[in-house]
Amino acid sequence: MTHPARAFGWSLGSTATSLMLSCIAVGFGASTSAQAQPQWTLSGAAATNRANAFTDDPNDMAPPCDISDLQGPFVPGFLGFDTGVQAFAGCGMMIATCPTAAVGFTRVTIEGLGTADVTIKWHQYAWTYHNCDRDYIARSASSILTTLNLTPSNLPNGTQTNIYFSWSARSGNFFAPEAGIEDNGSITNTELLMDGTDVMGGFFDLPGVVGFNVLNNQAGVRPGVYGQAFTVAIGGRAESSIAPPPEGFTFPIDRGRAFFSGELKLSLLNPPPPPTPVTPPPRAEFSVDLGGDTELSDPNLSGRGVFDPGDSYPWFGPLLPPGGANGVKNDASLFVGLDPAPAPPALPGSGPPYCSGLPLAPLVPQYFNMDGFDTVDYSLIGLIPAGAPLANPIARFMSPCTFGAEHLVISFDDDEAGAYVGMPPLICTLPVFTFSPLAQQLYGTAQQQDEVLALDLLVGSPQYHVSGVTGLYSEARLHRSLGPDPLIDNHFDDDVNGLDILGNIQACNVWLFSVDHQATFTDPINGALRPGVIYEHVPGAFSVPVVDPTVHLGLSPDVDLDAFEFVWLYNPNVAAGSALAIIFSVDVDDPLTPADESGGLLPHTIYASFMDGSFVELLDYPLQDNIDAITAWLAPLTIVPPMAPPCPGDANGDGLVNGADLSVLLSQFGQNVPPGTGADFNGDGVVNGADLSVLLSNFGNSCP
Repeated sequence: MTHPARAFGWSLGSTATSLMLSCIAVGFGASTSAQAQPQWTLSGAAATNRANAFTDDPNDMAPPCDISDLQGPFVPGFLGFDTGVQAFAGCGMMIATCPTAAVGFTRVTIEGLGTADVTIKWHQYAWTYHNCDRDYIARSASSILTTLNLTPSNLPNGTQTNIYFSWSARSGNFFAPEAGIEDNGSITNTELLMDGTDVMGGFFDLPGVVGFNVLNNQAGVRPGVYGQAFTVAIGGRAESSIAPPPEGFTFPIDRGRAFFSGELKLSLLNPPPPPTPVTPPPRAEFSVDLGGDTELSDPNLSGRGVFDPGDSYPWFGPLLPPGGANGVKNDASLFVGLDPAPAPPALPGSGPPYCSGLPLAPLVPQYFNMDGFDTVDYSLIGLIPAGAPLANPIARFMSPCTFGAEHLVISFDDDEAGAYVGMPPLICTLPVFTFSPLAQQLYGTAQQQDEVLALDLLVGSPQYHVSGVTGLYSEARLHRSLGPDPLIDNHFDDDVNGLDILGNIQACNVWLFSVDHQATFTDPINGALRPGVIYEHVPGAFSVPVVDPTVHLGLSPDVDLDAFEFVWLYNPNVAAGSALAIIFSVDVDDPLTPADESGGLLPHTIYASFMDGSFVELLDYPLQDNIDAITAWLAPLTIVPPMAPPCPGDANGDGLVNGADLSVLLSQFGQNVPPGTGADFNGDGVVNGADLSVLLSNFGNSCP
């Protein structure tokens, strides 16, 4: 398999092929004794899967990028599956000052050949992106046209049988033309045929309209005959295009995404069991950065400062009392009972001297800011050698606390690079004063619901493919005390600095953490903590360094690990198929320190390491901004029903229903929004008169 080179344009694929595969299934041709078990074989596979990408930016020095008609044959053993096919096309550069990019992608995989149960999965998307206000064009497309001949085998030919099936699929199309005409996207020609009968009926088509469709566990039974092929055909086309609006319209980011994905299960023995219901995790936690509106130091002097930047707090937790409260993880336990400043109850002057112009270096060991954290059910002390990289990867083992990297949750940085002590002519870079470091964005608003985002990936080797980034929650919806949501001028802005999802509250009890280079604190064993090291909390004692950036990851000793998570990553060198790895992001280089906190890496992508002294770039494409927090879960959080509004009519999450909520509603009126977010009080995904009625009937109310 060839992987995309990081260049202006790249591709993955080859000429469409009709590939006849035989004798793939285990035991093919075995005697048909009474003990013989039914099994599927793949007697034929034809794929005409294409990916196309085009970008043109007259303001840069490069010619237009045009990659089209890329196709891929089925490859036995593809990424650990029985067989698969993939096509990929990408244009553009996400590391440029003013990037324009387009990506088309398709993949079909099959697993379970040689058994009575086979699973077929498909995914396609078209994605476009631009972050600057000037001339550009970006468009992409992907198409799936795949036919599979699956034959019931290992019993006498001509034997009648039932073929039980169950399928699930979803599609989405998102674009936002500023002038109403210049951007577009579509999902068309979606189909799933079983022996010539389409079971979808165009339900997943979204021709030029914004929307989202999903159907789960569509089950039934079809007749089959041993020795005769049962034909499955999958089709779909995704398109996305963006262009600048006419003069008079301004915009910070232009982007579009269209996708179609699903899976089909076929069984020769029993109806496939319904999918396990996806429920919210037992507990999810977050931490906040220094200098946010509700961080204890209270840079706005608003009286809203309640969160300790060294602690973690539960998602959707109750309002915190005035003066603040410790979190479910209290940094006092990291330092044997000493709670580093800033700590509750907040006292005037107890936080860092924001915007003071004082030298940063003497202040760094006086304060503590937890950067990333992860909670697992195994100790890394001894599992990872202290002074040497791992000689062999750690094969996957049972754990309720570590998951694959296919479904991540992230948060982008909310403030520019630089120290909190800066003052004119240097910028005092706090979330309440500045925008994000790369895209110059404001995150966490009621409109965008993007303080926390879902990042869905497809398995690759070594790179994983970004299939979608979807906003989940605004600040106030993540936690009541983070409200109100920020305004366009950064007022009320907070910055989620760390994320963690616990699969089992009792079992996940080993606390791993890293520190911010601007507030490391110090202890008598480790001295000033290092921002590139991952530490393990030892109850009743000081923490132990378990992952060294140079020894285990192959990074610069000056690097600041901005976020990290332990996950299972595909690894063909272990029998289990995957191994324990750390995925991480780095901080933007701080201009007020002599070190390079980025370590020469990109702060807007995710890297991975099996702790063998080296690292790789995990994502096939960088994201739009500096990644400040990462965690993983076992399923897409986007399919979990949205949290009910904490109080009917409260659009901005401040616990009051008043004119501010009416303003949010009016700004969203008539728009489609993620169900249950913003001013969509009845959860139908549209802000309309029904939501206005909810607001007016609760006007003047407050919530506890």
